[in-house]
Amino acid sequence: MRFGRGERVLAEEGDWLVSRQPEPPGDIYSAPFGLLVPGQHHALYAQSYMGHYGLDEERFTDMLGGVAVTQRGYANRNPRALLKDKSLSLDDYRAGRVITHPLRIYDYCLETDGAMAMVIVSQEKARELSGKAVDVLAAGQYIFPGSVPMYLYAEKTYSLAPEGAAQQLFGRAGLSASDIDVAMIYDATSMMVPIALEDFGFIGRGEAADFLSSGGNGPGGPLPVNTHGGLLSEGYFHGLNTIAEGVRQLRGDSHNQVEGAETAFVTLRGASSMVLGRA
Repeated sequence: MRFGRGERVLAEEGDWLVSRQPEPPGDIYSAPFGLLVPGQHHALYAQSYMGHYGLDEERFTDMLGGVAVTQRGYANRNPRALLKDKSLSLDDYRAGRVITHPLRIYDYCLETDGAMAMVIVSQEKARELSGKAVDVLAAGQYIFPGSVPMYLYAEKTYSLAPEGAAQQLFGRAGLSASDIDVAMIYDATSMMVPIALEDFGFIGRGEAADFLSSGGNGPGGPLPVNTHGGLLSEGYFHGLNTIAEGVRQLRGDSHNQVEGAETAFVTLRGASSMVLGRA
């Protein structure tokens, strides 16, 4: 659209993650040693974070429990969520079996079949259409240099964004992290939430345990996060549903509406992200 090559773009995402046949093991430098799936990669991020900030098991469990339990509460009020009828308490979370230490079963997203779509148009065209439009104020993309297993050899695996990513993104939007009303964070595992909150400056480095265990991401908190229930409790659509929920919040029709929401922050894999604004 920027270059005048089109007026309307349809962006869609669909998958058959439940019914499709499994793919063969990936990276030749990791698969022979048992590092096969993203859930294992994320557990190593978690171990790195624990070690760097000196969190013991109880403190770390309360931090990620603050993600999983809060997002399940959002999902319980979202009729689209796969787990809308299944409540989760912190005691339930703590009792959940460990899948890959230190991550428990409730720390993992829900692989599911499904699809979502967005229509992207120029601001001029949006004025001609019915319905409530939302502005894309800024967007940035970052992909790991090489495969994820190779990235795990990096020193700072408790951080996934390159230096300056947050300043660049918010600078383009003319905003700062403190101006964001609601955040939708790609949560293939719950560990992605504290990493993103710190990487993009919503909280200081090492402050996620205090923020999440005290409900800072919940209703009425300083920054509601994943108000649809996230990939953990609504369903895994490669993060496109995080964008959809950001749009709903700014349209004012989310099932967990944040009163007066004017801006939304959205991440996808790695540090790919965008800032949305009410039109």
